Amino acid sequence: MSELESSQFARKEFITKVRSGNAASKDGDWTDAVRYYEEALAMAETSGDAQSVKRLCYLIVSNSSKGKLYHKAIEYQKQLYEIARNESDIESSLQSLHNLASLNLYINNTSEAIDYQNKYISIAEKQSPSQLAPALRTLGLIYEQGKQFTLALESLGHANSLFLKLNDSLNVADCYNHLGRIFLRELDDYMKALESFEQALSVLENIEHNELTIDVLQNLALTHEKLAEYQTALSLQTRALHIARSLQLDEQIGLSEHFIANIYWKMGDYQQALAYNRNAKSIFENLSDDQLLSWVYSTRGLIEFSLLQYEEALQNQTEALNHAKLSDNKLDQAMIYKNIGLIYNAQKKIEIALRNFSIAASIDSSLNSKRGLAYDHRDIGSLLLQQGDIAAAANHLQIGLDMSREIGDIRNELHCIYHLGVLWETQEQHERALELFGQTAERAERMFLPEVSWRAYRQI
Repeated sequence: MSELESSQFARKEFITKVRSGNAASKDGDWTDAVRYYEEALAMAETSGDAQSVKRLCYLIVSNSSKGKLYHKAIEYQKQLYEIARNESDIESSLQSLHNLASLNLYINNTSEAIDYQNKYISIAEKQSPSQLAPALRTLGLIYEQGKQFTLALESLGHANSLFLKLNDSLNVADCYNHLGRIFLRELDDYMKALESFEQALSVLENIEHNELTIDVLQNLALTHEKLAEYQTALSLQTRALHIARSLQLDEQIGLSEHFIANIYWKMGDYQQALAYNRNAKSIFENLSDDQLLSWVYSTRGLIEFSLLQYEEALQNQTEALNHAKLSDNKLDQAMIYKNIGLIYNAQKKIEIALRNFSIAASIDSSLNSKRGLAYDHRDIGSLLLQQGDIAAAANHLQIGLDMSREIGDIRNELHCIYHLGVLWETQEQHERALELFGQTAERAERMFLPEVSWRAYRQI
């Protein structure tokens, strides 16, 4: 075979591989698509076809990401980053760094994600100042996912100050919303959460209603719900629901219905809770969203639990667990196992309850979820206390207490202190128990945690 014939044959093989990859990609066969593209890439590298190398790397990254082959996507995105650096292509370098940060988040490698995002920021500061504020916001969200909340607040605050200078109202509101969410969901600082969400809402008053308006209203309502201010929470969620309906945003409509169901459940209006829960379930079924379905089934189970309908409650928690497994949301799975444990505990089936709490703890441990583990140790300690295993109960409650203090979860810290007070009361160490009950009541009242304070006051 002559050199020309050999070259033509190689080119034909290359085109065949690329076309096979394109066909597999079109059919959603991501693994096959990546395999064909990798084979074509090897040919392009051998022939020194730099443009084809770059294009095939893009295709491999895209198809690997769609197929959740994140490690492979990262491998080839790194290659694209090196190509961009060698070509002094600033825009492509920034895009590669952004993608590398995002891809590492998919595999929960937050340290690498932070490193790539900081590299992005160092370039953006010098070459593309307009991209600095969004980059800092992204860094804050990565820190949040990595549970580095102080750094998250710092980055989001810096981003917000830049957006304010740019008079970018929508992004200012978005930053306030993110800040509030951290205060609400991670730090249990409800006063700062209220302040952040109210600032976001104030900014949004001058902007046409949009999805962010709904999200802020929902978060503000959830904060008031934490403070047991249920009527205010209900009013805000109802506002969010009306806007979602006017914008025909099905997911947001369903979420508002779901949140309203939770409020009515906590208010003890179980029929209204069930009605809104059914509405949300119908919407989430149409959306075929397993995570959202796991939420509504779990809430339905909790409402039935409150109605002492234990069999139905367990059926719905089991259905919630099935959807949580389909969505591969481990944190939701752990929470549902906790709920199942509570239902069995109410039926005095302590061993089964303990088994479910232990499964939840195993999941939380695999995720390194300190918050989840702190709650698991509290639940297990409380169960062991019921069984009369004082030493083991004290150990679990103390671990739960220490972990809660470490992560700043005041709510669970006070729950653990309360249960330790109950423990010492059973041992007739009344002064020690009273000291803990008093500490719990005083701090819970100061931190606006009514569901904790009233239990402690009953013991005093």
